Amino acid sequence: MITCVNNALFNGIRDWSKGMELTGRELYRKYLRFANKSNLLQSSLKWFDNVGLFDGVRKGEYTVKLQEFIHNTGLKQSYVSAMVQSLLVSRILDIGCYGEVDFPEEYADDLIDVINECEIAPELENVVDVMYACARIGSEGYTPEQRSLVWRAIILDEALEVVKTTIERSEGVVRKILDINCSHGDLTMRLAEEFPAKIVHGCDISTSNIQHCNTKSYDTQNVTFFTVPSFTELSPNWSKTYDVVTLLQAVPHDNTNTKEIILEAARIVQDDGHIIYIEPEVDDNPRDNKFPESAYDHAVSYWYRIPSGDSDVSESDYQVDNTENFLRDCGLRVEGHHLIHCSIRNHAFVCVKD
Repeated sequence: MITCVNNALFNGIRDWSKGMELTGRELYRKYLRFANKSNLLQSSLKWFDNVGLFDGVRKGEYTVKLQEFIHNTGLKQSYVSAMVQSLLVSRILDIGCYGEVDFPEEYADDLIDVINECEIAPELENVVDVMYACARIGSEGYTPEQRSLVWRAIILDEALEVVKTTIERSEGVVRKILDINCSHGDLTMRLAEEFPAKIVHGCDISTSNIQHCNTKSYDTQNVTFFTVPSFTELSPNWSKTYDVVTLLQAVPHDNTNTKEIILEAARIVQDDGHIIYIEPEVDDNPRDNKFPESAYDHAVSYWYRIPSGDSDVSESDYQVDNTENFLRDCGLRVEGHHLIHCSIRNHAFVCVKD
C-alpha cells in the first residue's frame, strides 16, 4: 500500500485517472495482444522492466511500492507518476480504494509472458538512452536535439499513417498537399517519398528551418518549401489550392491563436479537401493553447516520459469534445479521431469543411 510519504504522488495519479473511459479486462488483454505488433509498445514495456517496475510481480507481489521503487531506481517522482499513468490507461495497473497501486493478480502471468518476449527495437535504443539519462534525479532535462530525436522516433510514423490513410481513401482526388509549420520537414519529406506522384509543399515562419528543408530535399523532385510571414498570412494565391493540409502540433509560435491558423488552413483547402489537425493536449480548452515551449516537450515525451522542461504544464484531463467543438467553431466537421501512440496527450482529427 502507498504510504503517507507517497500521498502527493498517489493523489496526482488518482486525480488524473478520474473519468477515464478505458475500463475492463478486455482492454487489458487487448493491450497485451497488441504488444507483439508494436515496436514502440514492446520497447516501452521492456524499458519499464529493465528499471525494475515488474520485479515485484515476478516474485508474486502484486502491490507496487512506489516510494521504494523511486528510491531504488533513482528516478524522478514526476517520471514515476507519469509511468504509472501510462499503465493505468491500459489497466495493466489498478488503483484500489485504499490507495494501493496493484497489478491484477489474475493476469500477472499473461503480463510476464508478454514482457519476457519484448525487446527494445534497435531504432529506439537511442531514445531509451536519452529517456533514462533525463529521468534520473538530478538531471537537467533534455536538449532540443534530444527532443527532436524523440519526436521523430515516436510520433512521426503514427502521424504519417493518419495522413497516408486519409490520402489513400481519397485516391484520385488528392493532387496537392501542404504541411503547415513543417519545421525541419520530417513529415513533409516522408509524404513526398510515400506519394511521388503528388505535389507536396511545406511552409514555416523560420528561414533557418526552410534552409534546412531545402538542403535535405535537394534530390526530391516533388517537394517544395516556403518561408511565410505568419501561419495566418499565407499567399492569397493559395485559396482553395490544396487537397490535404496538415497541421501537426501547430499551436502558435507568435501572438496569433490556433483558431486563426485553422481558419487560414480552411481558406486554402479545396471545398472537398481534408485538414488533418494533430495536436498536443496542453490545456483542456484548445483556445488556451498559446505555445509555451514546454507544451511541445510535454506532448512529445508522453509515452516515454522524458521529463518536460517545465513542471507547470497543465495536467488537466483531456476532453475530446472540447477540441471537436473548437474545430466546429472554425467551420470544420470532424470525420475521424485517432490517438497517437496509445497516448491520451496526442490526438489527430481528420476534418472537412462543414
